[in-house]
Amino acid sequence: NMDYTGLPDIIEKLDESAKHAHHICTPVHEAAQVYIQQALNDIQYRVSGCVGHYNRTTCPGMVAWKHAALASMLPELGRLHAAGVVNVKVLHVVRDGRDMALKKSRFGKEVERLWEHKLDVDEDNDNVRNMHLWSALNMQVAECAARSNMSYAFVRMEDLVTSDLHTRTQTIQRVHHFLGIQKPETPMPQLLKIFDQKL
Repeated sequence: NMDYTGLPDIIEKLDESAKHAHHICTPVHEAAQVYIQQALNDIQYRVSGCVGHYNRTTCPGMVAWKHAALASMLPELGRLHAAGVVNVKVLHVVRDGRDMALKKSRFGKEVERLWEHKLDVDEDNDNVRNMHLWSALNMQVAECAARSNMSYAFVRMEDLVTSDLHTRTQTIQRVHHFLGIQKPETPMPQLLKIFDQKL
């Protein structure tokens, strides 16, 4: 866990930019550039000084970064990727759109605020509109990764937590292959057990 309290609050600025964009893959607000650079510097500092910390004996070859605003920052990450500053791999884990449509969360508020700028669909049902937007935004993430020549993999959340152990195992192995992990530190049976606890 990293402390982001010293980084600029960019969520509101990203939302404001999104209101006027018809596609997620548009140049991001300059605040996002500052945010990403500071975050990458923090990640590099922690990775470089990791030996002896976090119960590690070696430094990791890659770092996973999960953040609610990352989709909106993909263009900037793509720019840094193209410039050779950082090697970005986009692991796109997507939840079933029907679940998201019915979920009463921040996503619902975003739908109300951003809907008219994203899709030209004549639909009065909120849940149906939510599903259209969820589909459109996730497709745009894939398109944005392709535009920037970033490695990209799509994974269904349901395949990671399914009770079908064969499907779950194949999905985890596919993630390992995409990330270039030849020999996972955590054995597969233990990984499957971790996901069992989530079911």
